Amino acid sequence: MNKTTSVAIIIVCSAVAAFSFYKYILSPGTPGQADISSKDNTWVKCKSCQAESQMKLQDFYDALKENTDPSVVIVTPGLKCKECGKNTVYQAIKCPNCGTVFIKGSVPRDLEDRCPKCKYSETEESRKSPKTAG
Repeated sequence: MNKTTSVAIIIVCSAVAAFSFYKYILSPGTPGQADISSKDNTWVKCKSCQAESQMKLQDFYDALKENTDPSVVIVTPGLKCKECGKNTVYQAIKCPNCGTVFIKGSVPRDLEDRCPKCKYSETEESRKSPKTAG
């Protein structure tokens, strides 16, 4: 494969990723977003200063949409931190086992809700428990 073909493939893949991110994550009709209640919150945490807080889930999605250029996005961008001012705030999870707040996907090549401190994963636990008929 020559260099021109490789570059063309990279450009096409990047465009498809950006389009998919915009269409399925940020677009107004995103499946699941219509089901978000005004009371639903999410944890967020700053990678730089480690500040953590909760915010309305809809506000989180709105901020992502506002700060994302779908033509150049390859990874989810960070939001601006109110503490340190850097664009390093990401969606987080509060571990139900030990209470640690951590950025989703903190444990590489593992479930996104795996706690880096105690290694608990609610997803893993739900897969272990037997399904109840009902």
